[in-house]
Amino acid sequence: MAQITKSLLLKGSLLMLMTFCVNARTVTFGATEWCPYSCSALKDGGIVTSKVRGILKDHGINLKVKFLPWKRAVQLINDGELDGLLTAVKEEVPYMRLTSYPAETYRSCLFGKKDDKRIITKEMISSLEIALIDGYSYGPLFDKLIQRNLGHFTKLGGSSTLKRMYKMMKLNRVDYFLEDERAALYHYPHQLGIKICAEKRPFYIAISPQYQKMQEILDILNKGLSPK
Repeated sequence: MAQITKSLLLKGSLLMLMTFCVNARTVTFGATEWCPYSCSALKDGGIVTSKVRGILKDHGINLKVKFLPWKRAVQLINDGELDGLLTAVKEEVPYMRLTSYPAETYRSCLFGKKDDKRIITKEMISSLEIALIDGYSYGPLFDKLIQRNLGHFTKLGGSSTLKRMYKMMKLNRVDYFLEDERAALYHYPHQLGIKICAEKRPFYIAISPQYQKMQEILDILNKGLSPK
């Protein structure tokens, strides 16, 4: 009798597990290659990917991440093919709902060659040849100049943007490039010098208003991201 009961319990547990797997929902978020925050080369997908996946998993929701060029990811949100973005600020996607609490913080900096000893002030930025990623928000210090075209900016889209900006600088096609401090130093820890930085800013998880379970996902993420 005990053996029969044990067998029935085992079968019941397996049935519950199978039911959970079948019923588990999947949300699909877009993300750009922005190591160490979101990064297909890292086993856990990056700091933010791992954090969000863990929060959703606790609620029986799977996270699928599509790594795409930034503007392509935003376009797929508009087309209703993605449920959200892994990293975003309001200026980049004003029509999307952002979490109440940040996923992480970032700081945009102007990077030059390691041996470049030139001292750069904010008043000098508009006279420099600078590469940047089209569609990104770099904080008020840089965004005001970019939006008003008060400078010599080369805007890049597509993939491998950091690598391409670094190469452009090495070839003297631009003087400097803009990138998040942690991201740039993750890839080029010994080759770069920081010239000037914007203030540290938070970034958030963004959910498409077209996603039917938008509020439910926001509530789950807000609870998981809230300061303990």
